[in-house]
Amino acid sequence: MKAVGFDFGETLIYYQGTPLSWKSLYPEALTFMARGCNYRATSACVDKASSISILEEYNTRLYPRITEVSSDVIIGKILESWGLSTAQHLGSATEHFFTFFQQQVAIYDDVLPVLEILKDRGLKTGILTDVPYGMKKEFVERDLSSVGILSHYLDVLLTSVDVGHRKPDPIGYIHLARKLGVKLDEMIYIGNEKKDIEGANAAGMHSALIARDGELHEWGQQHSIKSLHEIIQLI
Repeated sequence: MKAVGFDFGETLIYYQGTPLSWKSLYPEALTFMARGCNYRATSACVDKASSISILEEYNTRLYPRITEVSSDVIIGKILESWGLSTAQHLGSATEHFFTFFQQQVAIYDDVLPVLEILKDRGLKTGILTDVPYGMKKEFVERDLSSVGILSHYLDVLLTSVDVGHRKPDPIGYIHLARKLGVKLDEMIYIGNEKKDIEGANAAGMHSALIARDGELHEWGQQHSIKSLHEIIQLI
């Protein structure tokens, strides 16, 4: 192997107290976003069906999609439903919406030691991640920095917004290998969901399912691991 690719959420990091589907936190997040826009919204206004339905429409845990949508579109629709100018409020609204969910980001204990070993061995490393609600890359970079995954550990970061498609579409994996300068069959991709494995397999990469909860599924992966430390034996 010449390179290792990773999923991000629930593979390298996790958000403490935040469910995989953010639906239950919509009212709080929308209220936080409204305050960031200096919008004196009542709870009835923030909770109104139009705002919630917009977020539900783009919640990929509820409605999976392959073609990615920018956060500018999603947040813009919410602002319009509140009667606010997107030109004036889009930046602040986006910042407050996503930082609401990033307040308790944490890293798994095995991540930094394994990344250190991979770099010492001369392997290239990259992340391909599907982002929620078309989140901008800068928020992913902020998470990386906050947990200590600095640039010297990581050669490439790609999001679904960058490539325009979400997993399991193989295009993101193809872009990842190309940017890392390796052939598809010269790298392994590690993720925790079915779509991670299906996409890697479709692209022609080696695939590894990480089951941090100990529950191993059979999704066609070539390798199954419970800790990133196990990947060292596979490369």
